[in-house]
Amino acid sequence: MPECIHGFDEGLCDSCFPRKAPEPKNVPTRTPRATRSSGVSSLRQSTTSTSRSGAARSSSNSGAAGGPAAYNLATQRVFHFTHIRNLPGILADGALRADAAPAVDVTSTLARDARAELETPVGSRIADHVAFALTAESERWRELRAIFAREAPVTPHWAAVVAGLAASDFVVLALPVAKLGAEVIVSDGDAAAGSSRFAVGVDAGNILLRKCRSSAYFADPDDTSADIGLREGELLAGASVPVSSIALIGVAHEPARDRVREILADAWPSGSGAAPKVAVYPPWFQVAE
Repeated sequence: MPECIHGFDEGLCDSCFPRKAPEPKNVPTRTPRATRSSGVSSLRQSTTSTSRSGAARSSSNSGAAGGPAAYNLATQRVFHFTHIRNLPGILADGALRADAAPAVDVTSTLARDARAELETPVGSRIADHVAFALTAESERWRELRAIFAREAPVTPHWAAVVAGLAASDFVVLALPVAKLGAEVIVSDGDAAAGSSRFAVGVDAGNILLRKCRSSAYFADPDDTSADIGLREGELLAGASVPVSSIALIGVAHEPARDRVREILADAWPSGSGAAPKVAVYPPWFQVAE
């Protein structure tokens, strides 16, 4: 049975469980009675009506100017992808930690060293921050899924271990940006790439990402996806993010959901509030088209 990926109970989310529009009722209409009028009067009425219709169309078109849908970083969720075997360690720490030593590390030594050396705009190292993708369809996660499916080779960013893994071995942790504090660092590309631009703070990050989305749209107006311009970017939070900030854990199938629920039941830290909802959402784990 499908589950809401936004954390709502079944039937309460209009996105995952669209409501059926009510059937229109047949209401009898009256035929207007013809009235006498001079030709001049009729012409004026017709001209006025046409003018108003044209103005309405013009107003409608100007309100639907080309561009991506409105975006507000402060109300979005960001995503952290990790192997399911890393989940017990995260719960034992009570937080996602930038300095954690994961049980299954899929990032190559080369990539880790680069992030440990490169500075952010505030003088910290990239590796000092817990990194999040701006969308569940981030380029890095899509790349990994293609590697898992044997449709792409292992690139230098990834450790050799990924060749023997599957997408269903992973979980997707979804967290609201509002839980991460106002001083996050946002990049419009891989934070370790020399060409990426940065913004410090949610407001500045919002401006950066809106520009990025507009540029991506005008480069490819046929791309109507909601995450246009967001797939390559990152959000860098603090050195530690409490597990209580996790709103949802996405998994590939029911067996993974059952396993995650068992882990949460055994290891969810006391004092961290209710454990997050676990939802089965296969599209997050399939090879992107």
